[in-house]
Amino acid sequence: MMSIKSFHIFFVVICSVFFFLIGIYNLNNYLILKDSSLLMYSIGSMIGTIALLIYGNKFLKKIKNIDHA
Repeated sequence: MMSIKSFHIFFVVICSVFFFLIGIYNLNNYLILKDSSLLMYSIGSMIGTIALLIYGNKFLKKIKNIDHA
């Protein structure tokens, strides 16, 4: 069984990957369709990816000294 810390790290990584893939998907569709809303979705997804990675990094630093069960 996963600890809550391990699940949290796993969840942040999976969400970051999905944010990134959705951003690439929307950017590709923007380049094909030239719909500005797709560009906004892509930028938002990339910002979300960066925010989650920063959050994940801070979380890892915070729990570094805490025992992993």
